[in-house]
Amino acid sequence: MAMPGISRLHLGFVMSTLALGGASTTSHGATAAAGVGDGLKTAALGGSGTTSLYAYTIQNATSTSPQVGPNDAVTASLTSDGMPSTMPPAVKDTDFKIPVPSRAQGIFKYYGNPTVSLLDQNKSLIVKAGDSETITSASGAYSALAAQLAKADGTREIQAGTRLTDSVAGKAAAAAYDPVTIPGGSTYSYAPTVSASVQVDDLTTSAGTVSYALDSNTFTSGDLDTFPTGSPSMDPTLWYLGLSADGPVASVSDLGIDFELNPVALNEISFPTAYLTSLPGYSPSLTPAELAALIDTQIETALMQPGVISIAGDGTASLSDYQFFPDGTTFTPANGQDVEYADGSNAAIEDDVPEPESGGFFVLAALGLGISRRPRRVCVV
Repeated sequence: MAMPGISRLHLGFVMSTLALGGASTTSHGATAAAGVGDGLKTAALGGSGTTSLYAYTIQNATSTSPQVGPNDAVTASLTSDGMPSTMPPAVKDTDFKIPVPSRAQGIFKYYGNPTVSLLDQNKSLIVKAGDSETITSASGAYSALAAQLAKADGTREIQAGTRLTDSVAGKAAAAAYDPVTIPGGSTYSYAPTVSASVQVDDLTTSAGTVSYALDSNTFTSGDLDTFPTGSPSMDPTLWYLGLSADGPVASVSDLGIDFELNPVALNEISFPTAYLTSLPGYSPSLTPAELAALIDTQIETALMQPGVISIAGDGTASLSDYQFFPDGTTFTPANGQDVEYADGSNAAIEDDVPEPESGGFFVLAALGLGISRRPRRVCVV
């Protein structure tokens, strides 16, 4: 039985595009980026359906300079069938607050108000390698970008990335959301992959990413298109994988790593028997919640193994196109009915650098949080 593995990093597009915004003006900097690969292999180029992209930035006021933003400079771009569009897509403000994990497991921060977006963009726009659609927000030293794009292997991918280039307080967040209809009555091979990276260079800065999937059997409070509105909880997801840092990263132990499998997802996601029996403490009599907890622990333990998450010399922690479920995992829509399915990736950075005491103002550092394991829950912090 093949186990989860690592392939190549797919975040080059979003990070290189953000880098075009300019080099860091100081030695200070931070980045966060995430992308999710289509676990059901439904993302053929020129496909049907829509994708939504979101971005948010703000640079806080200081004793010597005014606030910049939110979303001081917003751009959108589209390259379709190899041709840059002369009519960029229309940008809209939304109330979607982008959830991104802090280092404490199960705890999320929310970013945006307002968030700029490209809503319901046709997937059929992305038809060949090199095609892409992006939205970018920039406010002072902060930038955020979300994209749908074509990979060289003939599939689409969604990515979200953020960047900070100076030591100034503020926030940046980006999100990409990709729903699709999965026909019922069949069983599908299920092998989602996640790429993620975070880089932080001082103790006042935090960075986080989350990639996830959900469907209309776990998210039941409305149409799946309504998930990215307001301040959505991650509880109704099928699964999510968070990677975060609250300061410089020298080793994997400096990261917050949180994988959560929804017990309800076990009604649709099935695992090979050999995988299940390899889990310490496994028994066929386990409840769905107990089995989900075992799988959570196994995946988090695997992510901590040497070489799975690489740490570069500049402190960038990278997870590269990682398949966390074993080969042979399947997805069967519940009750034999069509199901609305979506995956998404979010990324954010935040700097709480304080003002010098002579300025008369201080920005409070983030509240310290424990890192013991918690049940699935979300809090606004």
